[in-house]
Amino acid sequence: MKEFRKLKKFKVLVGCPHSDIKNYGLDDYLAMITNLTYDKKYYDVLIVDNSKDNKNTQMIRKAGVDCLHVKPKHKSNQAYIAESQEMLRQAAIKGGYDYLIMIESDIRVPFDIIERLLSHQKQVVSAPYFINHGHDSHLMLQQIEQTGDTVRFTLNEDNGFDILQVDGKLKKVYACGFGCIAIHKTVLEKVKFRWEEGADTHSDSIFAADLNYMSIPMYLDTQLLCDHLNSNWSEVTDAALIPKR
Repeated sequence: MKEFRKLKKFKVLVGCPHSDIKNYGLDDYLAMITNLTYDKKYYDVLIVDNSKDNKNTQMIRKAGVDCLHVKPKHKSNQAYIAESQEMLRQAAIKGGYDYLIMIESDIRVPFDIIERLLSHQKQVVSAPYFINHGHDSHLMLQQIEQTGDTVRFTLNEDNGFDILQVDGKLKKVYACGFGCIAIHKTVLEKVKFRWEEGADTHSDSIFAADLNYMSIPMYLDTQLLCDHLNSNWSEVTDAALIPKR
């Protein structure tokens, strides 16, 4: 911790979208996210729940954590997840926070994650984690897929090429997901979290494309490999356009 004590104290909002389908790890997540080692005077926690009703929202609030609710009815998961993330972005801007750090509720991070991410002094910096299961498991790393003259989609960097990136260094990458990511207010003020009708891709991929278009670099700290308690997306049946994640 000595190397982090001289860091400027930025005001940080920590949070994520959440749904009751991921309640299997909620208690551990809340215990982790409310007990990070960053000075409690400088960080707050906000969860945006997108369960079918607001019962889960009320439960989270009773646990002492601020929580908002997004109604998922008649929306694809891409749409209501992006809407949840957008509520976090707007809350960070309105609250005058220097950074929004999204740590998804099935990701487990070191307790000094805020200090370690902010120590790089980058506009966008993240930590790696694995997605998918078994033989299909790979790091959440993506590269550009060109669609005509417009970059709008990404391809997973897998088949062993992903793990070659993990050498303990800070790396500039194209896309690395929203599982654990710090985004500075200068980026939050320019880039919305959004989805595109008919696209089988999530807001994190679109966010990466928007950053690329604006020449805003994204970095990955390969020392910070996080645990991912990921469930199977095939169990989410509220939309036909569920990408393989």
